[in-house]
Amino acid sequence: MNISLLLRASFRSLRKHKTRSLLTTLGIIIGVVSIISVMSIGEGAKHRVKKQIEGLGTNFIILIAGDPKHRLQGQGMSTSLKDHDFKTIMDQCEDISLASPGVNKSVSCVSGNENWRTMATGVSENYPEIRQWGMAEGEFFTKQDVKSGNKVAVLGKTVREHLFGNGDALGKSFRIKGLPFKVIGVLSEKGKLPNGMDQDDMIFAPFTTVQRKIVGIHGMGAIIMSVNDSEKMDSVSRQIRSIVRQTHRLKQTDDDDFTLFSQKDISEAADAASKILNMLLMIIASISLLVGGIGIMNIMLVTVAERTKEIGIRMALGATTDIILTQFILEAITICLFGGLLGLGIGVVISKIVGLVLGWPILISTKAVILSLSSSVLVGLFFGYYPAYKASQLNPVEALIER
Repeated sequence: MNISLLLRASFRSLRKHKTRSLLTTLGIIIGVVSIISVMSIGEGAKHRVKKQIEGLGTNFIILIAGDPKHRLQGQGMSTSLKDHDFKTIMDQCEDISLASPGVNKSVSCVSGNENWRTMATGVSENYPEIRQWGMAEGEFFTKQDVKSGNKVAVLGKTVREHLFGNGDALGKSFRIKGLPFKVIGVLSEKGKLPNGMDQDDMIFAPFTTVQRKIVGIHGMGAIIMSVNDSEKMDSVSRQIRSIVRQTHRLKQTDDDDFTLFSQKDISEAADAASKILNMLLMIIASISLLVGGIGIMNIMLVTVAERTKEIGIRMALGATTDIILTQFILEAITICLFGGLLGLGIGVVISKIVGLVLGWPILISTKAVILSLSSSVLVGLFFGYYPAYKASQLNPVEALIER
């Protein structure tokens, strides 16, 4: 059995019916375009989200006052976390390298004729190191600023642009609730979080200043921490949860009155959501391939009926049932592979266009290419077998007298 001769015969047969062959592959083309687009855009989105999550900081854990239900019901910011909680955590958790208390409030800032509503966040001097957030201009406030409750502020890029435009912001003053704050620094651009929140639309000031003079409370809304070793994130999270439950004197049957999550939790949640979305889209792509496969089977059955006499002549000249079977299977695989290659090219172009429109990095992985082309071949093999088998079982005599 000469495979190359059979392939040439398959190509000759397909060239005779170019339009029909192209229309037959539409289902395969759509399926492969779906696979390539879904996987490449999905990988690009995953890479983008991963970068955003990495931008949260190094081995980042955050403890937030109040349970999720409390916040979802719109009951405002809880300040159930106290100095005692912060101190106990730092004393007992040796694997926490840095920590900062946190409190925030939506405020209106005024600079000259400019007015901008943003979030004023009170943190300690450790905050930029925990978040791995560099300075674009000036410097962050010091431990002494926090201790003294000085009215100094570091602006995010968005706030800086709205309050001071293109002018110099360092050393300038603006007002929050009538209190003058001096700008001592501007943070480098961070961009938006996966939930759409603009990280640059914030003002950072010493924790004590925001706590006492802007929010007017004695507790804290959150504690932001950085762990020494990423491998210990889970164990440290469990330890923190145990400590806070003890300091809050919660019973075993009581729900947590706080929320605790880590960088790892955010990453795992994002991966899970991405996998579910990709799975749904892959199911749609599989349906397209299935429809394409049924189309291949139908057209191959028509082809067998049209070429009955040709099959009879080949059998009369010595072609075995295996040769006939192989020839028609090769034709089906060739059609599907052609559709797969065409779909691969279209899918890459669509993915690149979507990437440019959304501003996402697009990653065309080898896995996506192999999966799409192998799926095409398998569809051709599976749906082409029955028509090929039917052709190979024709009686040569009946085939020759068939009109």
